[in-house]
Amino acid sequence: MRHMEYYVGIDGGGTKSRLLAVDKNEEPVAVLYGGSTNLASNQVSEVRETLRSLFARMFAEGGLSPEGCLGVCVGSAGLDFPAACGQMESLVRESGFACPVAAVNDSLLALAAATDGGPGVIIISGTGSIAYGAGADGTIARCGGWGHILDDGGSGYWIGKEAIRRAFLAYDGRGRQTVLTGKVMDKLGVSNLPDAIEPLYGDGGIGKPEIAEFCVMVQEGAEAGDAVCREILEEAAEELFALTDAILKKLGQDDLSVAVSGGSIQNNPTLLAMFAARVSAVYPRVSVAEIKREPVWGAIRLCRKGKGAV
Repeated sequence: MRHMEYYVGIDGGGTKSRLLAVDKNEEPVAVLYGGSTNLASNQVSEVRETLRSLFARMFAEGGLSPEGCLGVCVGSAGLDFPAACGQMESLVRESGFACPVAAVNDSLLALAAATDGGPGVIIISGTGSIAYGAGADGTIARCGGWGHILDDGGSGYWIGKEAIRRAFLAYDGRGRQTVLTGKVMDKLGVSNLPDAIEPLYGDGGIGKPEIAEFCVMVQEGAEAGDAVCREILEEAAEELFALTDAILKKLGQDDLSVAVSGGSIQNNPTLLAMFAARVSAVYPRVSVAEIKREPVWGAIRLCRKGKGAV
């Protein structure tokens, strides 16, 4: 092992994690991928093994030692309370790290990556949705992210669920006709819409990630001029604006930059345009743009600034 001082950031997603180790000049010295580190959806033993494997490979492939590490930051969904954060930090230390270790909600990684540690807002619309903001005085504010049963407005899951719901409304005659009816049947492999109930509600039926995939057909329908699809995206944009509005009011600022992250909005130009227009109409001093750096770089930023800092 070579003696090198370095920082480690981990962006722990629901299905995979990305580890980035950089030297003191922020030049990458190791980039690795592993399984999920989400303690909310995985057994502790599984997360422990994922971290152990990632760090063991980093030491071996990068020729690094635990003693050379200056800081580790892990961001993952489900890290909303001190107990979960403390558990994650303990799992990291099991690999021999004596340096400062921080565990934070993965949304804070995106915020730090978007703002480079300065003030700003991050709006995330992936399978779920959440918003974080940092004020000029260092205040951190959160809005949303309370799960698909209570929240997640404007997310891929929310849009996908609306696509299915509007298809059934059209079938009943309670809603306007839409291309979504045919698209939903094709996606679920049924020739009659009521037959979709089994894969939707039956044992072993589709879950949140699969429902979020229906978001794509709404984008396609909107681009083709389907009024129902456009209406769903307009409502999704309004949900995401509500997150933005709440964050800006909590921070007491109307001139911050807003970055968007997550596949459901970054891969949906119609939704992004609708959201940006809605924000601009109310907050003309606020700019909206896609996040430029991957969230794992936000973990490096948090390492260098200290635990919990943005």
